Amino acid sequence: MATTSPRDVESYLPEVYEATEGRGLEMTKDLAYYISLNYAVEIRRLPDGSYEACIPLLGRHAFVVNEDTVPEVWDQAHIHKREIIKGWLASGVEIPEPEEEEDKDDTARG
Repeated sequence: MATTSPRDVESYLPEVYEATEGRGLEMTKDLAYYISLNYAVEIRRLPDGSYEACIPLLGRHAFVVNEDTVPEVWDQAHIHKREIIKGWLASGVEIPEPEEEEDKDDTARG
C-alpha cells in the first residue's frame, strides 16, 4: 500500500489554500474568494422606470448602479462588485463578508 505525504496532498489543493507553518492550511482571501461570496443585492424601481441596485454590505450609497432593466442592473451590480473588491484588495482595505444564512425553516419557527 502506498502512503501519501502531506506535501503530496498539498500539491492537489486549490490555489486559494496555502500552507501556514504550524497551523495547517489557511484560505487565502483573493478576488475569486470574495466574488464567490453571496452578497445580498437590493434592486428597486425608480420613478423614471429604470432600476437601481446596491450591495448594502459594500456601502449602500457608495455602491449603486442604474440600468433600464432588472437583468441589466443585476449584471452591472456584479461587475461593479468585482471592480470595487479588486481595488480594495490592491489598497489593502478590509473587505466585509456576508454572514452565512441560517436554515430558513429554523428561523421561521423562531
